[in-house]
Amino acid sequence: MIRRQRLQRNNHTPKRMKLRTRLTVIFGLGALLLSIFLASMTYFTARHYIISQRATSDIHQTFANASLVLTSLRSSDAKASAIIDTIGTAPGARSILTIHHHWYATSISVGEDSLPQDFKHMVVTGKPADQIFMVSGTPEFGVGIPLPSVKASYFEIFSLSDLNSVFKVLLLVLAVTTLLTALAGAATGRWVASRVLRSLVTTSEAAVGIAGGNLDTRLETTGDSDLDPLFESFNQMADSLSRRIEREARFTSDVSHELRSPLTTLATTAEILKNHADNMPERSRQALDMLIAEVDRFQQMVKELLEISAMDAGAAVPNIESTNAATLMRHLSNTFVPPGIAVNIAPELENLEIFVDRHRIERVFANLVDNANQHSDGLYKISATRNGDYIRISVTDKGPSIPADQHQAIFERFYRGKAAGRRGKSTGTGLGLALVLEHVKLHQGTVSVEATDNGGNTFIVEIPVRPSSAYDENNYFDGSSSVGGGLAGTSGSGVGGGADGIGDSVGGGSDSAVGGVNGSGSRATSGSRATSKTKKNTAGSKKMGNKRTVLKIAAIGLSALLLGSCAVITQNKPTALSRRSIPFGLMDKTPNSFPIPQKRAPVEVPATIFLVAPDGRLWPASRDIAFPSSIDSLLTALVDGPTKPEALYGLSTAIPAQAGSLSAKITGSTAVVNLAPTFGTLSGPAQIEATAQIVFTVTTLPGVTDVTFRMNGAVIDVPNALGALLPGPVNRSDYTPLAPLPPPAPTTAHTPVAARSSATTHSTSSSK
Repeated sequence: MIRRQRLQRNNHTPKRMKLRTRLTVIFGLGALLLSIFLASMTYFTARHYIISQRATSDIHQTFANASLVLTSLRSSDAKASAIIDTIGTAPGARSILTIHHHWYATSISVGEDSLPQDFKHMVVTGKPADQIFMVSGTPEFGVGIPLPSVKASYFEIFSLSDLNSVFKVLLLVLAVTTLLTALAGAATGRWVASRVLRSLVTTSEAAVGIAGGNLDTRLETTGDSDLDPLFESFNQMADSLSRRIEREARFTSDVSHELRSPLTTLATTAEILKNHADNMPERSRQALDMLIAEVDRFQQMVKELLEISAMDAGAAVPNIESTNAATLMRHLSNTFVPPGIAVNIAPELENLEIFVDRHRIERVFANLVDNANQHSDGLYKISATRNGDYIRISVTDKGPSIPADQHQAIFERFYRGKAAGRRGKSTGTGLGLALVLEHVKLHQGTVSVEATDNGGNTFIVEIPVRPSSAYDENNYFDGSSSVGGGLAGTSGSGVGGGADGIGDSVGGGSDSAVGGVNGSGSRATSGSRATSKTKKNTAGSKKMGNKRTVLKIAAIGLSALLLGSCAVITQNKPTALSRRSIPFGLMDKTPNSFPIPQKRAPVEVPATIFLVAPDGRLWPASRDIAFPSSIDSLLTALVDGPTKPEALYGLSTAIPAQAGSLSAKITGSTAVVNLAPTFGTLSGPAQIEATAQIVFTVTTLPGVTDVTFRMNGAVIDVPNALGALLPGPVNRSDYTPLAPLPPPAPTTAHTPVAARSSATTHSTSSSK
């Protein structure tokens, strides 16, 4: 009965640590790459959206200011420098105006020379455009609007340095989040490795143990409904395999033991017949000689089979004892080496104590000498030296040389190579070198064969001076052509092999722990260690290359996110603005000569009022107002509302006609507007729109920046864009959400030709 040895789980074994580390790295790299991708997408999307929104707002601001500049140039003879100085721009914005090739700017830091050549040329030649460019290391957004009716061009430059600060903060947050996510991924991978791979690594270790011959390895169930069936199946397979190998090993041993009695009888009978051979005919004596030879060979085979069976059953334990290396070699040479053969014992062996099983070393030496005498042209020389922590014994024969492809196969049981039948008169049992292999493995050593320069062969045995304290009979060592390291790709014929095929290879290199149909119950060796090491090194190199590639990708992505995306990206070429987005009348090429009613012709000048678009935003509209009482005329135009062409575009006024006429006066930079009592009856949204209309319209006048509202002789509070009441004075910044925007689409499918033409010209308030 096989003793059931439970496999102890150890969370800190090298294999488990390696798997845990690998899975941790995989999860960490995966989380890092995914985080970099998501952070990059978030950053670039946010940056594009923020810049786009800023550009849209700045373009609308430029349209409104360009309309004011156009109105001022048409309505007065003021100097261009004075006109752009009165324009209310956003913080950090600067205006540039060119009239008849003369340039005027509100800032000495940004002027004509600061504008990119292509951008400047496009606007001056009549094409509205925008472009992001650098000025003294600071990103700037420029918008240019040609004003062909007055032969001028208006530029407004907006600083984007504040966006750089926003992007850097956003980038820092995303970078920290990316690193934290990567660490979280690595921690998750480590947790998964500890929880999931614990059982898988244990199963792998058990499978390796069984493949190495430790057939009493079993797995403990863990209570996991998914893994316990696998563990139970594994244990059942191991039990079945152990019983089968034990049964076949016992069968081989029993057969060998049972053969000893009839073989002894045959040997005794043959010996008796040999004593009477002189009385036999010639042919009978020849038959008797053949019988005696085969009986001797059979006896030797049974003896060796019994010895190998004991090793297969695990009953062969070496009797390690201390002995002098030189003394042992001289004893072996005197006992097994014929006279006249050179024996070289290195001087360093004289005082060297080694720990070996003397009986098994004698069997190894005797089998190698017998192999040289029987299957070669005889023994050539013997040598013994020290090789580090090993003692090296070399047995050289006279040849012929064994082919290189058979250097491992000759140590298989019952191997029959092409050269085996030509190397001597006796074929032997075919187990001598296989026994050499088994005895050397019991000493934790290696055995190999090399061809000599003179056509012979040298069998090299290396055994440790002091075996490992943790003795393991399945500890196979490495070697270039070493059989002790396992035979690569060979299958051996094993115990009871040959025709019967009972018991598969023990010394072979088959990867299977269970034999075939005729060779069940095998125990495979580890295969060629040199070959497996080469493959592992190659695979390891590929894995390292893959890891380095992933790390490079991660480093490049993170570097691009951190270094290449901090600043606002400039544009090499300007972008043309769509004509549809530009307020109608702003780029009208008609000179400053409009049809003005004759009764108002001597006293009316062009001005700008603000009407309400369908979405609640304001829209600039041109009107001819009386001069000098221009502020009252502007307020009257607001009450009159849109013209017919403007109404087709959905424009309206929030100030109803029943509100009565509005009056105002200007004190310094503040306009005081008197409202009728009916103004207070308007709804909340209507009051906001009406107030915003008045503020935007009145502040188009040169020098006016604020508005105060009075009713019944007293100053009143008015709602801002959010509905909060303000005591005043108020200005345009209180109504920024209602600032001008592109023109709305016509409300009718077919706009009359007359209406369309009127929409592009400056109409009087009387054309309603």
